[in-house]
This record gives sequence, structure tokens and C-alpha cells, in this order.
Amino acid sequence: MAQEMRIVLRNYGKIDPLKIEDLGSGAVFVLDETRDIVDVVTRIAKFFEHESCGKCTPCREGTKRMHELMKKIRNGLATEADLALISSLGNNMKKICLCGLGQAAPIPVLTTIEHFKNDYITKLPA
Repeated sequence: MAQEMRIVLRNYGKIDPLKIEDLGSGAVFVLDETRDIVDVVTRIAKFFEHESCGKCTPCREGTKRMHELMKKIRNGLATEADLALISSLGNNMKKICLCGLGQAAPIPVLTTIEHFKNDYITKLPA
């Protein structure tokens, strides 16, 4: 993962301008391997749920459901179907939420599932 991140950072200037929305707000989290990435993302999902103004249904309900699913994953109560559901929910939110917050809310979840999937898989009950 560290090598992959160095490549991403080194190639930062080559980002497709049509995909600039995937950069989010520019926040960077620096964590060592002692932090539980699923717990960190659960806290981020809680933040987005709290910050949603509630005007549009996809953001209001999507951020709430995303936080619920992240808590379920963190607490070891989720299934593989829940991982698929949260990915589908996140991809839909990126497309149909009206505001930038709703479109950005799923990015931490989707990105960490993509790059740290094993951390999510180990949270699933045996």
C-alpha cells in the first residue's frame, strides 16, 4: 500500500480534469498501522451524517444508512452482502446527491474498501 500511495502522490499532477471531483476537499489523514481504518472511516461517516442538511433524500438517508452500515461493519456484525450494499449506496450517492457534501460523503468509505479491503473482510464474522 505504501508504494501505491507514493505512486499516486507522485503522479498527482496527471489527474484527469474531468474526474477532479474525486479529489474531495483535499483532506489528508496520516495514520500508522496501529489505527483501525474501519473505525476511522466510521467516525468520518458519523461526521457526514451530522453535517447533512437533510434537504435532499439521497444525502439525508444515504449518510444515515452509510453510518449505520459502517457501525455494523466495525462491530463485526456485517455480512459480505453489507459490504456490497455500502459500495452500491456510495456509488449511487456520488451520482444523485444534490450537494457536494452528499457526493463526497461516500468517498472515504469507497476508497478504503478499494485499498484496505482486507481490513473490512477481517471484521466479518467467521
